[in-house]
Amino acid sequence: GLPAAKHFLFEIVSNHRNGIDVDKFDYFRRDAFHLNIPVSFDSDRLIMCARAIPDDRGIYTVAYPEKEVWNVYELFRTRFNLHKRAYQHRVSNAIERMLCDVLLLAEESGFTYRGRKLSEAMDSLDAYATLTDSVFDVIDF
Repeated sequence: GLPAAKHFLFEIVSNHRNGIDVDKFDYFRRDAFHLNIPVSFDSDRLIMCARAIPDDRGIYTVAYPEKEVWNVYELFRTRFNLHKRAYQHRVSNAIERMLCDVLLLAEESGFTYRGRKLSEAMDSLDAYATLTDSVFDVIDF
């Protein structure tokens, strides 16, 4: 495994300490673009300013200089806007529930994907790796 002094490297992709990671940068930019929602934080600047520093227990963590506080604020404001206007919007939630109903009904009626029930697709690497939204194209309504 990775030495403890290098565990901060995991924070770059998925930061459980403060929620600031490149995964969010990527999907915020993508989703905001497709929803025509402005992105007011500068992810490139945050990446350039990021440093690994020891916390009060001596464990290295990804940190940002105080001068980037407004940029970090704008990151979380973008997150709030996306949640409010898209991810948790009542219409998005209603459509998500309808799609779940379709999948449940398909399974109850005997639909299989690559020889497996949808609820068992995760047990087969072949089925799981190829299961995408296109499954809705082959479910016979």
